[in-house]
Amino acid sequence: MENVQDENRPAERLIRIGEVRRLTGLSTATLYRKVATREFPRPVRLGASARAWPLSEVQNWIAGRIQLRGGSND
Repeated sequence: MENVQDENRPAERLIRIGEVRRLTGLSTATLYRKVATREFPRPVRLGASARAWPLSEVQNWIAGRIQLRGGSND
């Protein structure tokens, strides 16, 4: 298999549901509901039932949520 890692970019990290919940403040049910409606990144399949999310995609989603609030502090 070819190495697709760009030497100028840090290695991507996959995070499991517990860390996604901790970072986003969302429940498991809400996360999967948002995945189903394409409001949240889809997880990567690691095995028959194991899933994980690329950390960068979760961070981008969080940054997008922060941008949505605009200039107000609500």
